[in-house]
Amino acid sequence: MGDEKFKSTQKFIPIQIAIDGPAASGKTAVGKALSKKIGALFIDTGIMYRGITYSALENKIPIENQSILSKFVEQLTIDFLIDKKNQNSQLLINKINVTKFLKRKDVEFNVSIVSNCKRVRKIMVKKQKQIAQNRSVVMVGRDIGTVVLPEAKIKIFLTASLKTRASRKFQEIKKSKNHSTVNQIILELQRRDKIDSTRANSPLSIPKDSTIIATDSSTITKTVNQIIKIIQKYPAN
Repeated sequence: MGDEKFKSTQKFIPIQIAIDGPAASGKTAVGKALSKKIGALFIDTGIMYRGITYSALENKIPIENQSILSKFVEQLTIDFLIDKKNQNSQLLINKINVTKFLKRKDVEFNVSIVSNCKRVRKIMVKKQKQIAQNRSVVMVGRDIGTVVLPEAKIKIFLTASLKTRASRKFQEIKKSKNHSTVNQIILELQRRDKIDSTRANSPLSIPKDSTIIATDSSTITKTVNQIIKIIQKYPAN
């Protein structure tokens, strides 16, 4: 679908689009491409939790202590600096850009522990709702369609096999100093999936009114076009 054809249907674009799915299912790549296509603000809630995790580790906060952790998070100022040219989200914690640290191995390992904290999630959901208020957004994460933006007209749940997801993560970290093997990545994804799906507060689950899209053999462009076709079925109001 060309951009000109899509522009003629702008009145059918909803205010909020929620995209959920497990780690490495394609949420960020698809969400970023979609937001650029339709001119909406892209918000990756996952990097917000990574930012909190990084800050907690740097400040030697005991992340297993929910009371101390939540008080620490509550005092943090969290905001996004959006590069309008390529829609890359730059995360600011207390006005400091921490984006380059979010893929660090210790952050990767501990982010599910931090995001599993009930008090922290309550604080973060409030911040995420505020960011989306009165704006056209494409928001991606683990609980967007069920908790953060349950009123969103467009809800997408992306899936992919464990093998596909591990391969994607491997290609991603191959460029960094992290030398994890595919088997190590598979074990880590399994660990994160279990934590995300079984936590008592806002577990990863498929919203009843969402459209499920498997991304294993689909390109980013093809997936984006699938979502655009769904968007065009809804009136602007």
